[in-house]
Amino acid sequence: MTKSEIIEAIALSDVPPGSKLAEYKVGDLNVSQFSGANAMGAMKLLMARQIVDELTAETVEFPDTPNTDLLQRLYEAFLNYNTNLLISSTMESVDDEIKMSHCHMVLRLRDISKRLNIPFTEPDDNILT
Repeated sequence: MTKSEIIEAIALSDVPPGSKLAEYKVGDLNVSQFSGANAMGAMKLLMARQIVDELTAETVEFPDTPNTDLLQRLYEAFLNYNTNLLISSTMESVDDEIKMSHCHMVLRLRDISKRLNIPFTEPDDNILT
């Protein structure tokens, strides 16, 4: 796996299978549409895009070949991202969703670490406690 593939796998870890996001242009604007049974999946796809952008920016100085330092930095980056979401959240149900998403990210990173046989030290994670 490359760094980009790892980032994408982490970002998509909480997106339900079969999720779709309808997008179209209105003039110069890109409009995303989600409703009905697929609404949550579509919203999670939008969040996954933001997470990909954040993790990519946070690891720009790392090589494309995964290593211990990369996995540790990815964990720290999505921990910071999700912590900031929780700090700004004002609804308990949103908090629960952020925590669940974070758990999925942690599990995906642990799985990747195991499959690639790249151990890393997890930071203190105030979201998991």
